[in-house]
Amino acid sequence: SWQRFSRPDPPERGAFPLDLGGVCTEVVKDYMECMRAAGGDNSKCRDMAKAYLRCRMDKGLMEKDSFDNLGFRAP
Repeated sequence: SWQRFSRPDPPERGAFPLDLGGVCTEVVKDYMECMRAAGGDNSKCRDMAKAYLRCRMDKGLMEKDSFDNLGFRAP
């Protein structure tokens, strides 16, 4: 079987802790509301997505990285 020869690849950026303390909850709520209002069009909510990642980095919930590396290049 093919499963015998395949092995799972780890995530590109590794594992990161969940926000169990809810330190970025408000940012997530704002983002989700934006996504609902935008009909799922992420391009209209990119600033909020960036704010969420900034919150996670600032609170030590993910490794700090440049926003260019995270897909937030200037248009």
